[in-house]
Amino acid sequence: MKLHTITIEPIMLIGIEEKTKNENEINGKGKIPKLIQTFYSEMLSKISNRYDENHILSVYTDYESDENGYYTYFIGAKVKDLSFIPEGMVGKTIPSSRYAIIPSAIGKVPEIVINEWQKIWLDKDLKKKRVYSTDFELYDQRCLNDDYAQVDIYVAIKD
Repeated sequence: MKLHTITIEPIMLIGIEEKTKNENEINGKGKIPKLIQTFYSEMLSKISNRYDENHILSVYTDYESDENGYYTYFIGAKVKDLSFIPEGMVGKTIPSSRYAIIPSAIGKVPEIVINEWQKIWLDKDLKKKRVYSTDFELYDQRCLNDDYAQVDIYVAIKD
């Protein structure tokens, strides 16, 4: 996999989170689909200081080990600051770091995202570079049509 890399500045987000692991998500015992539904139906409209109306991030952080261990899944909106966090939500800052940006194929969400993560997990060269700190998916204007979407996956790597 040829990698395009970038160093990002910190990103502030407000959203909701759950601890999970990929084994549970794959076996139908996952928390991510319900969390996403709750975020869009109940939480997003409560975030008043959004930085970019079209940027939603799905964040994977607090890794226990690698893609096989527990991690925290967070979905949130970019915000200007963390001075007001609505009840029931949390603020999170993605730290400045070096990332490989991996664009998904164009297609139906969530299939395109799942397929891309499976490729990432199998890529031996990328696995050697990963730091398992904070990874995220960027859902922007390219995702307004769930059936014809494209997502960028940012994977934290060593400098």
